[in-house]
Amino acid sequence: MDPYLLTKFLHILSAALWLAITFALGQRARVLSDTITLPAKAYVLAGPLIGVIVLSSGTWLIEQLGGWAEMPPLLQVGAHLTIVILVIGAGPVWLGWRRLAKARAAGASQDAQRSIARRIGHWTQLAQLLWVVVLACMVFRFA
Repeated sequence: MDPYLLTKFLHILSAALWLAITFALGQRARVLSDTITLPAKAYVLAGPLIGVIVLSSGTWLIEQLGGWAEMPPLLQVGAHLTIVILVIGAGPVWLGWRRLAKARAAGASQDAQRSIARRIGHWTQLAQLLWVVVLACMVFRFA
């Protein structure tokens, strides 16, 4: 099988999975209550790890097509925003879930836990907005 097509398939599949995880974790942060359990560590870590796969495969695909100089400007904007999404997922979102788990284990008040969950939700909403922009830049070509 053609390595380019296989990598493109992996890139699209992993991007879709990463998008789904971003939206699912954001929803979980917004509806957090006593009855909802924290997501598993693997689930929270999966987003940034899959993001690395998306970025790696996307970079390889770009190199196969002639490098960054050959790419349209919107595709370059989308690629850079993807890096921002990865930083948000690996930074404030992942650390927020860790902080929330520690607060629950320490028996912190519900208000303190809700405050942490709200911050996670805000960062995730920013990542979701960036996802919409990335999809517009990468999928829909306006030139």
